[in-house]
Amino acid sequence: MKKTFNIKSALILTFITVCALTASACTSTLTPLEQQQRERCISEKKEYSVSGKLGIFDEKIKTTTLLNIDVSKPDYTIYISGTTGTTLLKIRKTSAITEITDDKGNVRSGNNADELVYSLTGLHIPCDSLPDIITAVPGNNRAVYSEKGTIESISFSGFKVVYKSFTEVKGILLPKKMDIQGDNFLLRISVNKWNI
Repeated sequence: MKKTFNIKSALILTFITVCALTASACTSTLTPLEQQQRERCISEKKEYSVSGKLGIFDEKIKTTTLLNIDVSKPDYTIYISGTTGTTLLKIRKTSAITEITDDKGNVRSGNNADELVYSLTGLHIPCDSLPDIITAVPGNNRAVYSEKGTIESISFSGFKVVYKSFTEVKGILLPKKMDIQGDNFLLRISVNKWNI
């Protein structure tokens, strides 16, 4: 009798463990309330960073680079590097200055990081929006939610972000893969590491 009880207990414990693991594996499904809590939680974070890859596709260029974004609100620094780790562009924005440094050490400063990058490289990179894009917090922008409750896309002025997949970091659901689609450009971000 005691043996039967132990076997039943072991089966029940195994079943509970499997259910818990299954539930934790399905973290990409959120209720509307959970999604609101996720957005609020991320909005309150003052510092975070990501590292990964940036695919750039437009009429002139098709390439993949390394991408690092360090955010300390309201400031940010974006590093776009070659596959060998050489920094091709460093974009730094603070409340006092916006400046871009290229791989030759040339520095340009101005008010609008997006325009500076375009004038220097001819590339459309929405630098000022990247800190919001990588967290999938729509703010005042129009968002479309999937059936799972996660953000499917956010429409910004001049481009749209489509979220392909998410990952859980410290209990927070964060974007892993996303496409930034403009009229004549496509940027593809794949996050390898989150620090939040």
